[in-house]
Amino acid sequence: MNNFHRITLLTVAFLSFSAVYTTIISQSQSDENREFTLYLVQKSEGLYRISVKTGVSQEEIIANNPEIVNGLREGQTLRIPKPASIVKIEKEEFIMHTVQKKETMYSISRQYGVDMQTIEKYNPEVKDGLKTGAILRIPKITIVETPQMQQFSVATSNPTLSTKKPVRIALLLPLMLDVDKDASADRFVEFYEGCLLAINELKSEGISIELYTFDTGKGEDKISAILSEILSKNVDIIMGPAYSNQVKLVENFALKNKINTVIPFSPRVESIEKNPYIFQNNAPKNVRFEQMSKSIAAQFKSENIIIAQFTNDLHNESNEFAKYLITYLKKESIKYNSVFVQDEELFGIKSAFSNNKKNILILGIEKTDVLQHKIAPVINAEKAKISVIGFPSWQHAINSFNDVYLLSHFYINEQSDAVKKYNSEFKHYFGHAITTSFPQFDMLGYDLTYYFGKALSENTLGEKMPQINDKLLQSEFQFEKKNAGGYINERFLLSTPK
Repeated sequence: MNNFHRITLLTVAFLSFSAVYTTIISQSQSDENREFTLYLVQKSEGLYRISVKTGVSQEEIIANNPEIVNGLREGQTLRIPKPASIVKIEKEEFIMHTVQKKETMYSISRQYGVDMQTIEKYNPEVKDGLKTGAILRIPKITIVETPQMQQFSVATSNPTLSTKKPVRIALLLPLMLDVDKDASADRFVEFYEGCLLAINELKSEGISIELYTFDTGKGEDKISAILSEILSKNVDIIMGPAYSNQVKLVENFALKNKINTVIPFSPRVESIEKNPYIFQNNAPKNVRFEQMSKSIAAQFKSENIIIAQFTNDLHNESNEFAKYLITYLKKESIKYNSVFVQDEELFGIKSAFSNNKKNILILGIEKTDVLQHKIAPVINAEKAKISVIGFPSWQHAINSFNDVYLLSHFYINEQSDAVKKYNSEFKHYFGHAITTSFPQFDMLGYDLTYYFGKALSENTLGEKMPQINDKLLQSEFQFEKKNAGGYINERFLLSTPK
């Protein structure tokens, strides 16, 4: 099963139970810039009836679903090209708009709900650029939706429907819809699945979401076309892209068009100090190291802190952090013991242990086999009280230690009601096991979508971000503004994963 059919099936399965309006937009060469909705064939339904219901010709349905030439079957999923909405101009009536400083065509388009092409039609002079003080004629229009545009606007289980304007989210992920198999896409499919469950939760709270999902691939070649399509959707926020080589294009687009944008994965966002529309979830190394050092100093300054650097594993992030922590503790006048370990011999570490204080051990090594089979057995056998500070990069080695703290953005409390509910719903809707380990991409998709969907619905995006970390599954967010620029998530946790 290729990724397009997997996405199609999980979306249709989800929409059978939920009030989610979701559109998947493929930017592949074969269906360039096409937008599709997903149609589930009903019992005894023929092609003519589907064509009438959707407003799409039989020929076009067949062209996008060649497998149906052999006949339709109940439960089959069809890709239906989405017809354009019908725009009616009411008696050539206009609103006169005076262009303000720093306004853009995009912001004016969003203000009046009129697409930029229509504004240009009645104001051809704007093709040469907007001028402050210029007066534009904005037509009063009525948007008449076709039946297919309403395909997924089904009744929500919540009897109290929101009267607020829907929050429009553009999701940019490398779903790899145009290839038969790409294992790297699985985690992003799961991120998308988490987004759907977050939208369902927001719907239950009376918050309406419209989700537009774009397949970016891994390169830069599709990004420009996708960004042009996003402009036409008048979205409130962009989430993505995934790869660092794509981020700069999206950063520049966000700044130019004043669209809030969440960068979920990349720690490199060049414009963060000057772009007020960026929310960077994965903090850069210098910010992470500072926050991690603060957390350790605040919690363990009275304990016996031991920092071990391994001479045969110097070039890794854990070891870099060990050196940073030494500098930080010196600056804060906090006592510590620094030990260099050769050939993974632990005599130096053992000699630094205290029997009078709790020992806090920071190990600058990332070799999982060494951590599991050489270091953990020795540490666990010691009579002294020892707590090891672990890192997400250790992966499976975390559970090898008897007493360990995990220093991370992420923590999952498997016993919490929210996590139990989520796991049950995930299994119910999607019916497969999670393929990603810690952190789980599906829960990251849930947390980011819920958090920013809530913030936009309550108009608290920016300086007054919502305090809803207790509603999240795996993450905690603390977005701090960087000078006149954007926001970085500086929240780090020292948690016990066991």
